[in-house]
Amino acid sequence: MASIPQFTREAQHLLRAPGMFDWSTVTLLALVVYVYAVETQRENWSAVLAGVAFWLMDWLNEIVNALVLHINGNAALWTVTGHSSYVVLIGLTVEISLFFAINGVVFTKLLPADRSVRILGLPNRWALSIGLSLVSVGVELLLHADGVFHWYYWWWNVASFPVIVVFGYLTFYVVSFTVYDMPRRARQIQTALTREGYMKGEPSGVWDEPTKDAMTRYQADHGWQSKTVPDSRALIDLGLGPSHDHLLNPESAMTTEPGGLHPASARIPAGDGTPAPHITPPPSSGPAADPKPAAAPDHNESSPQ
Repeated sequence: MASIPQFTREAQHLLRAPGMFDWSTVTLLALVVYVYAVETQRENWSAVLAGVAFWLMDWLNEIVNALVLHINGNAALWTVTGHSSYVVLIGLTVEISLFFAINGVVFTKLLPADRSVRILGLPNRWALSIGLSLVSVGVELLLHADGVFHWYYWWWNVASFPVIVVFGYLTFYVVSFTVYDMPRRARQIQTALTREGYMKGEPSGVWDEPTKDAMTRYQADHGWQSKTVPDSRALIDLGLGPSHDHLLNPESAMTTEPGGLHPASARIPAGDGTPAPHITPPPSSGPAADPKPAAAPDHNESSPQ
């Protein structure tokens, strides 16, 4: 069995060791909280989810890296040494984790609104992902040269850096922009409003003030309620169909009242917007009513004596 390298021993000594706290970590944590608070206030959930996805991808890689050391007992794929406020895993410090927590959000700020734009002949999402992955590995090369970031295996090292680019970072960015570009109701409404001439530019997927203003004008021009909440009639007219989330028009959006309608008055709209035929409620489960008494015989009619 190969001897355990010195950097592995050093990292194991630092791993989750007490007494290493540095107050700069609080500043980094405050920065992460601020970034997510701003995106939450803007209701930019696509950026928030993309950031979380990027961070979770890093955690997945770090757990796999730690398992490599646990299984072979010799070295992980990458190992961190040097000063840190807290070494969480053999290749992960709390500072690195906080950096990755906001890196995905920062990445979304670089993405063009128009996904069809190409950079150097490549789709912009892929071009930026590859470029940022190369930059990230370049930073690791500098840390490796400085002696605080270590590689051990020949197939995960300086000479094989393209492997690190693909599996160490590119997967993070691809997952992040895939989550960011997932269809959202806001983006669908923006696309329809742009088609109708009420908005310009590419849909952002964020329910921002320009979108609310466009929705208000569209509904007011059609004589409907002019609040920023989408009216079901507006969504139907835009070709999006009724949505039961936050709608104000009960005629086409609501099928039941809180607690349910009285059976005798329930009319569920049909698919084409016309009320369905009235459905007579079933008889109660109580005792059946007495049948109508038979008519008395007519004594004028002849009958056998």
